[in-house]
Amino acid sequence: MEEKQITWANLKVGIVILIGLVIFVFIISIVGTEQNVFTPTYSLKLFMPNVHGLVSGGMVSLGGLKVGYVKELQFTTKDGVNGIEIRISILTKHRSSITTSSVAQIKTIGLLGDKYIDITIGNQSEQPLAEYSFIPLKESFDIEDAGPEFKAAISNFTDLLRDAKKITSSVASGEGSVGRLVKDPSIAHEMERFLRSLNGLMTAVEEKKGSVGKLVYDDSLSRNISVVASNLKNVTDQISRGKGTMGKLIMDDLLYNNLSSFSARADSLMSKASNDSSNVSRLISDGNFYNQLLKLMRDLNILLIDLKEHPERYVRVSVF
Repeated sequence: MEEKQITWANLKVGIVILIGLVIFVFIISIVGTEQNVFTPTYSLKLFMPNVHGLVSGGMVSLGGLKVGYVKELQFTTKDGVNGIEIRISILTKHRSSITTSSVAQIKTIGLLGDKYIDITIGNQSEQPLAEYSFIPLKESFDIEDAGPEFKAAISNFTDLLRDAKKITSSVASGEGSVGRLVKDPSIAHEMERFLRSLNGLMTAVEEKKGSVGKLVYDDSLSRNISVVASNLKNVTDQISRGKGTMGKLIMDDLLYNNLSSFSARADSLMSKASNDSSNVSRLISDGNFYNQLLKLMRDLNILLIDLKEHPERYVRVSVF
């Protein structure tokens, strides 16, 4: 009888320990996966070709606030594209904040930390996403994809440091203009002398000495400029009203009409001269006519010269 009582007592202790172990494992699993067992939830889905290291049980946040976890990841095909379907579990009380304008993105906790999904808060006036709906995805930053860019940037930065070291070495050794400016004391003395001269010039200007000082402090220049601007404005006003020779020349259409008429008549004359058989046409287009006319003018010139030098050959005066 006593053996049966001891056996039953041992059995009860074992059962209690087993139940405790089951509860302990259950609690550890809940804490490890960050699941919400005792609060109502609903499911949404995401689809992407690469999850970038996201695992089941990962955190899901809404505007940075934890609202759920990654429930399941499985390979699938959507719209002819192979990828991974991500099913997430969200607390039902946040359902109104995830609407049709919400966008999901995979982010990293820290630079090299765990991956999680962050969802943007939608507008309250929009329709909340139905259960098992797909959330649009935003392109995620991945350190592996950015590796080549980081490598190139580091290489460029290394080259920059190398060039900077060369420049500082040349400056320290007194090479180049900057090096001589740093190392040569005569250049420093010249700079000091220049600064003293500049200081003297500024002092003279402040004391209203010299042409520059008078130009800065004397308001006659500004008055003259104002007078010139006023006169120029009057002239432009007169021109715009068509007064004076310049105003009539600019504002009156008579000059333009005369020029246009002259151009049209000249064009008509040139067209007529090139098309008819008149003397003008022959003068323009016939080279023989031009040569004969030139020869006639030469003969006439010779005749006039001879008449001037020997008038008795052509004019005879007789009294009887």
